Amino acid sequence: MSPTHETTRLEAAQIDRASATLARAFQEDPMMRYVLPNYARRARLLPWNFSVLLRYCLPYGEVLTTPDLSGVACWLPPGSGTKDAWGMLRSGMVLAPLKLGPAAFVRFMGLTAYMDAARERIVPTPHWYLFGIGVGPSRQGEGIGGALLKPALARADARGLPCYLETQTERNVEFYEKRGFKVSEASTIRGLRLWTMLRAPHNPTTALETQPEAARKENA
Repeated sequence: MSPTHETTRLEAAQIDRASATLARAFQEDPMMRYVLPNYARRARLLPWNFSVLLRYCLPYGEVLTTPDLSGVACWLPPGSGTKDAWGMLRSGMVLAPLKLGPAAFVRFMGLTAYMDAARERIVPTPHWYLFGIGVGPSRQGEGIGGALLKPALARADARGLPCYLETQTERNVEFYEKRGFKVSEASTIRGLRLWTMLRAPHNPTTALETQPEAARKENA
């Protein structure tokens, strides 16, 4: 049985430490290796990359962590997207072309455009979006990731809302399936495998319509 881990909301003062945790967790992530192929350059830039993600999520969504910041989960709630101009400016995301360099930035934008389009197609209804989750390599396998997911999944269930995520790592698929997610699409873009996953709310009496059900009603 996995141990119980306390979770708490991330504070702004903890962004640097949380970014370092996510950077370690994603150093060998397939997407990050594709965008930043050089190991040393990736190690140098990932803390900045994740500090941007956290600064974007904190005011718009919910960022959960553990008391020792060994893991971090970033969620965007229904109605929040990843293209808010003011949010990008405030988080520092507009500096990405300069920080990453032209070639890496083009690779990054190509992937994110594909994922944004897939998300809009697969789950056009209100939903919670797992923007990112990571656990430090030395603490993986202890149940921290599952503990970080649980509060948002419970909140989504209470409101009858689905949850959505993407992963580029095949072994993560089973981890998410154990928590109620199912693969929506498995695709390959520019040689990179991508699994999109959707979790229906676990309270069927309040669950929203699925996309096919809504389409059938519109065509009736």
